[in-house]
Amino acid sequence: MSDDEEELLAGSDDPPFDENDTGADIILRSNDGEDFYIRSALLTMASPFFARLLLSLRSHYRGPRGLPIIELAEDGESLQQLLLWCDPRAVPSWELDDIELALKSAEKYEMIGTKRFIGEMLGKLKEYVETEPLKLFAIAVRHRIPDLALIAKETLHHPLDGREYVPQLGDISGAVLHRLQEYYFCCTRTAIEVVERLEWEQRPFIWFEGPLVPCLCEYEVGQNHARRSKWWGDYMQRAKTALRLRPRGRTVLNLPSEIAASALELATLCLYCGGRAYADLQRFNVSFSNEVENAVDAVVCEFDL
Repeated sequence: MSDDEEELLAGSDDPPFDENDTGADIILRSNDGEDFYIRSALLTMASPFFARLLLSLRSHYRGPRGLPIIELAEDGESLQQLLLWCDPRAVPSWELDDIELALKSAEKYEMIGTKRFIGEMLGKLKEYVETEPLKLFAIAVRHRIPDLALIAKETLHHPLDGREYVPQLGDISGAVLHRLQEYYFCCTRTAIEVVERLEWEQRPFIWFEGPLVPCLCEYEVGQNHARRSKWWGDYMQRAKTALRLRPRGRTVLNLPSEIAASALELATLCLYCGGRAYADLQRFNVSFSNEVENAVDAVVCEFDL
């Protein structure tokens, strides 16, 4: 990661909320005594709450430079994360915990546009969508963020049995969590249906070429006298096992190398199949992956928020 990328991820080291901002006309004071020098126009445009509050500034205690001080219930860290999203001079933090702090404060202070903007950006943070989808899902549910279905889909990369608890799950209902689990099982069934259709669907691959070719591979016979190489059947069974845990197209492309190696080792024992098995398997897996992904995309993901 470059220095510029690290700076963007962490946010600005010098946010423009100190006494050096000569354009500031109010001070927001956190519950732990940290002062933020703010231009009130930014707050009144973003927040009806602050617009109403600022009408009564005459009754507030005045601090340095005679600026009115507004004492708030949030701590300094929460206020800073919110204000970084409100001031165009600032660089907001892209750390997920910081974004969550900003979302909570934006919701409290009726910053509808700011909250919507943060939510839209949150769904585009590929790093967290892929590595912490369950945490991201709970945050998205709590704050009614768009792209909830996209985030829910990313949870499919994480087997249900191995998912660890994250504190954000305490902010959502058991009904929503149950719907997420239902979605996982539905996608699993859908992915398995794709496997069961493809493992006997006759296509122009080496493992389906039948008894009229000089193939020495052990074979299996299915319904309607369909014939396939046994190494291929074993490969599809192992792919099915992997998809039961992670029902996504990417699972097919990321199968452990030993699964393909085991199948291809048997195929290379056959003089007829050995020369084509690797290329056919690679070509098939691309199609296989796409079909699984398309099938999962068709699964309806509904949550009552």
